[in-house]
Amino acid sequence: MWGGDEVMDPLDSPYPNTSRDAVLLELLFEDSGERVKYEEAPPITSHAPSSAKKPGATPSLLYRGLKKMADRDRFSSLSMEDEKLIWSNRFLLRDHLSSSPRGLPLLLLSTPHWRPPHRDDVWAVLGVWPCHDPVHGLELLDPQLADGIVRKTAVSWLSGLHDDDLCDFLPQLVQSLRHDNYERGAMAELLLRRAVLSPRVAHSLYWQLRILATASGERYGVRYRNMTQALDVLLGERIRAEFTTQEELVEQLVAVAAVVKATRDAHRQTMLVHELQRVKERMVGDFRLPLSPSLLVRGVDVESSSFFNSNTVPLKISFLNSDPFGDNIDIIFKVGDDLRQDILVLQMIKLMEKIWLRAGLDLKMVTYDCVATGQDHGMLEVVTDSSTLRAIQTERGVTGSFKDKPLSNWLMRYNTSETDYRKAIDNFTCSCAGYCVATYVLGICDRHNDNIMVKRSGHMFHIDFGKILGNAQMFGSIKRDRVPFVLTRDMAYVINDGDRPTSRFQQFVDLCCTAYNELRRHTHTLLSLLSLVISLDNGVA
Repeated sequence: MWGGDEVMDPLDSPYPNTSRDAVLLELLFEDSGERVKYEEAPPITSHAPSSAKKPGATPSLLYRGLKKMADRDRFSSLSMEDEKLIWSNRFLLRDHLSSSPRGLPLLLLSTPHWRPPHRDDVWAVLGVWPCHDPVHGLELLDPQLADGIVRKTAVSWLSGLHDDDLCDFLPQLVQSLRHDNYERGAMAELLLRRAVLSPRVAHSLYWQLRILATASGERYGVRYRNMTQALDVLLGERIRAEFTTQEELVEQLVAVAAVVKATRDAHRQTMLVHELQRVKERMVGDFRLPLSPSLLVRGVDVESSSFFNSNTVPLKISFLNSDPFGDNIDIIFKVGDDLRQDILVLQMIKLMEKIWLRAGLDLKMVTYDCVATGQDHGMLEVVTDSSTLRAIQTERGVTGSFKDKPLSNWLMRYNTSETDYRKAIDNFTCSCAGYCVATYVLGICDRHNDNIMVKRSGHMFHIDFGKILGNAQMFGSIKRDRVPFVLTRDMAYVINDGDRPTSRFQQFVDLCCTAYNELRRHTHTLLSLLSLVISLDNGVA
């Protein structure tokens, strides 16, 4: 049996605890002489309602009451009266509120119990509930909804996602595997099938499975190890060889990072060059980076690599592009940092950008790739031609942080023509609006001029997301973050193109409001992803 020393999940591991210190519970059942057969669920299309009310006329007052409950966010609790009302009108809910992403979850959470005949009625509704949007299947993966038919329905809906959208949700889908009753569950089959068809899905799935196989411990790790083995078999020898090469690269970079960190400051660059030269000699031929299957390199550019002077001493590794006409591919390799929160925030920001673009709102967002290659190490994409706000503000003295013009002057230096400078201002205004909204919605704290960056083209973006969901740094009982998002005087100076308020600033405000309202229309998707992470992975937030 598993002990109670860990935070309990709504569903526990289906695997036995193989530890020698585990408690063994042995149950003896009296032999009745009868055959015992487990009742498997028939296909959901064959279920017939047993005692459900048939659809009929919809009283407007009743409809409005049900719609009001369906319009609430997923964290709103239901009273016993609400649950009884929903259950007694379950077919009305199906016929008139099936397009609401909360319609089906409300019904499932209001089910009195999961034994016949109520279970059969739920299955009957599931068999005819239409799928208006594949994304609606995300909430059905909630550990509170543990029924196998419910999970099959969720997977059936999610199978309609395009590969790009599937990759957007892959971290949550992979983590949900821990609560399947069987190894060959519907979610496992979906992910493996899509991995065989798409190199991008296969690449992302492999690295997520690899990390969870070790980070989840014995309680859930065996499932992810089995999934990794199944993926290896399906992908074939050539793809397996590519992943093996990537793992060898990561192992060598971890060793390099440890040596560089242990070296005295004055000798670190010399030691880095020495160690990377050994990596270069071992890594011959073309190989792909764990960051993306599209990043094909042919070795390390030792002289162009360096390190950052911070506590964990991250490495900036420059790889030679396999394309002889392509620029070097630079990455940051961090050891000693848990990148799960960074990955979650970047996932959410990229999803927000997609939402805005599909609504015709281009906020010129700059994001970067980030992948965990171990429990405490990973790779990050380097955004080229960019500097931190601190570096920009203090170029000509430490007092630059208190002045309005340094950021504007910096942009002018790299955008010398009037046309280029106007374009840079537009890029800055749009991206600043996007990140103001994104950091506000996600409750990103600990924002300062070392983790806000600007490209020479004017695009602004944020890095280092150690404090999220309102988990602010505290000074005693006082929050260090005194504002919901960062908008400084030098940023306003760029937006206004001067120190006086102009119509450009109102346009910036309008962009923020439009972006925020567009996210509100997709509240269900954003909250479903966040709640799945929190419920499935206690290491986040």
